[in-house]
Amino acid sequence: MKTLTIKAIKVMDDFTIDITLSNGKNYLFDLKQYFHAQFTKKMQELSYFKQVKFRGELLYWDDMHDFPLHCMDIPQDILE
Repeated sequence: MKTLTIKAIKVMDDFTIDITLSNGKNYLFDLKQYFHAQFTKKMQELSYFKQVKFRGELLYWDDMHDFPLHCMDIPQDILE
């Protein structure tokens, strides 16, 4: 199976990111579900959140803040 990568993102004001995958499907990643975790504290600042970038299988903000696709709860039908 070919590894999925991120092809495009659209960042929303409600702490979600519309991710377009290399298979042509989209996934709406909702960071709010991780707000309980200490590592997301900085990402809860909207101005910082909107600085997200992507490369390969990774959403990232800096060397300390990132989310790989395999850590997101992406439904199987989107991964196929």
